[in-house]
Amino acid sequence: MMRFQPSGAPGKAPLASIKKDLHAVGMHVLLFALFLVVGLGFILTMPFFSGRTLLTEGMVSKYDILAPHRVVYTSRLLTEAEQARAEAAVEPVYTVDADIARQQVARAHQILSYISSVRQDARASPEDKARWVSKIPDLVLPASVISNVLTLDDSKWERVSGEIVSLLDRLMREGVREDRLNETRAKVPQLVSYALSSPEVEIVVAITQSLLKPNSFLDEQRTAEMRRQAREAVQPVRLVIERGQAVLRAGDIVTPLHLEQLAALGLQPTEWEWHTTLSKLLFVIAAVATLVLYLWQAHREMLLDRKRLLLLGLIILTTGLAIKLAIPGHVLLPYFFPMAAVAMLVSVLLNAQLAIMVSVILSLFVGFVSGGSLDLTVYALLGSIFAALMVSRLEHLGTFAWAALVIAIVNAVVAVSFRLFGQSYDWVALMQLIGASFANGVISSSLTFTTFFWIGAIFGITTPLQLLELVRPTHPLARRLLLEAPGTYHHSLIVGNLGERAAELVGADPLLVRAAALHHDVGKVLRPYFFIENQISGENYHHQLDAKTSAQIIISHVKDSLELGRKHHFPQEVLDIIAQHHGTTSVGFGYFYQQARQEGEEGIDEAQFRYPGPRPRSKEAAIVMLADGVEAAVRASAPASPSEIERIVRKITNDRLVSGELDECELTLGDLDKIRNAFSEVLQGVFHPRIQYPEKDSVTSAQTGST
Repeated sequence: MMRFQPSGAPGKAPLASIKKDLHAVGMHVLLFALFLVVGLGFILTMPFFSGRTLLTEGMVSKYDILAPHRVVYTSRLLTEAEQARAEAAVEPVYTVDADIARQQVARAHQILSYISSVRQDARASPEDKARWVSKIPDLVLPASVISNVLTLDDSKWERVSGEIVSLLDRLMREGVREDRLNETRAKVPQLVSYALSSPEVEIVVAITQSLLKPNSFLDEQRTAEMRRQAREAVQPVRLVIERGQAVLRAGDIVTPLHLEQLAALGLQPTEWEWHTTLSKLLFVIAAVATLVLYLWQAHREMLLDRKRLLLLGLIILTTGLAIKLAIPGHVLLPYFFPMAAVAMLVSVLLNAQLAIMVSVILSLFVGFVSGGSLDLTVYALLGSIFAALMVSRLEHLGTFAWAALVIAIVNAVVAVSFRLFGQSYDWVALMQLIGASFANGVISSSLTFTTFFWIGAIFGITTPLQLLELVRPTHPLARRLLLEAPGTYHHSLIVGNLGERAAELVGADPLLVRAAALHHDVGKVLRPYFFIENQISGENYHHQLDAKTSAQIIISHVKDSLELGRKHHFPQEVLDIIAQHHGTTSVGFGYFYQQARQEGEEGIDEAQFRYPGPRPRSKEAAIVMLADGVEAAVRASAPASPSEIERIVRKITNDRLVSGELDECELTLGDLDKIRNAFSEVLQGVFHPRIQYPEKDSVTSAQTGST
């Protein structure tokens, strides 16, 4: 803890203590961060599907599946289908071999020249000529065609020969593919000149078909390149799935496209991808680092409190798991999710500012698991922030009712505003959202109200309602104090008023101060007559006792107060203040110690005349100590003026400061000045001078004498 220094700056603890605290804080930070990173990372990366059976291709869906949020994604299946279509549309690339074409045209010239020489051979018989023509390699001609070839006159033969060469040259230039050779041969008759007669056409067709030879070959490399270019030219197919759109209907057969859409919505597991897992872990690390840095800067004392850190970690992990189970795969259910209850729990049990930071972290978590849904993120965030602020000063149970109403209104406004913005809507859907928003407010407040008390009890955290219970005048111990030790009761009331006002000025907890002040001396009910404020008859029982015994009786009231407090289940923070409100001061400002010395008792130990402590270790405990001492001193001195009250207040506070009683708390010099001013203002209202009015008879006489 920080030591109090007159300069007003935080004091310097011993070096060993500082190192010990830093080591403890470092270990707590490391374990807390590791706990959250591992827990949230596991929740994000592991599939949770709210008890639904995971679908596979070919299954029949047993229920309707609606898109819980709008998603725009690149469809791998549709993109690949488009790429396949583009690739198939690319015709194979064939390369024409011109050398083969020239060879075949040259071959045609040779054959036709040979046939011409055979035709002109006068010594050969028709049979010999026919046999010679039939023996020409690469030429298969029917007997009728050979007969026509040999019987044509020279002019017609020349015309036929020219048509053969021309047609062959034309077809070979176009390219003859091996897989289409028969197709090319089949179209030859259609290409022959209409000027030729049927016998001539038959000759041209037969010879040309025989001389056709494949010269167009598949260019695999160019074909593959063109198909690749066609595939790459296809733009990725992006699908838009609107919130509430039916992805699957009951009875539909599950297709690969269905599975892809469900995976895009986070409703179906996908194959493990390292970059997806890395993105989730990076998000978790960034969120946890932000929270830890905030704790270090704004709530460093919490890093030393293992119970509070454990509670905070469990709240975050439990909420994260609930978000993963409730948000993905649902359309309306996320609007019922009581995120505001988490904010209220953290605000009531830990701190309102911390509750806002936790709300930010968990709302981002909602957005992450919902596929970047901005409306759900804002819905969770604003409702949670309003909830945290509403219960930041929990002074009565009605606060929960007001919080429920505010949460409902804020949620409804956010939900409707997003649904009205830039998209079609229907009144039925709007009414459903408004109903869900109001139900959310009621559920959140009810859940907080029914859980925060026992959660606080489990983790030893004092809740405002526990303190409100203690400050009730009808509390059993308060009633007992009023009836059995009325002087102590009224003293405690004034101490409570002093402490509450001072706490408000220095940033301490006013409710905790008042609760502790009202019960700090409750142990005096066991022996009320030994304390001066309860000695109404004026008889002081200490005159019958030795100084040491009297001191021990006075000191024992702290122990008795603690025992009564534990019996009535006081919060630990209140018990700590009761134990520390006298610190290690001397009983009766040293009166009993001096009396013991005057009595001549031997072997006197001054420690026997001091309270056992410990010294105040919090602002609240220090305020109760100062208020207790100041009230007793002012009441005993009966000051006649405000300046005298201020002098007594300053003397008591300075005595506690100089004696080191404030060394272990976190008060500063500025805080001490504020406390003095607060005490003086309250005490002047309690012990102000009063006008002494004359008796009634005296007034009457004076009036009679004046007439």
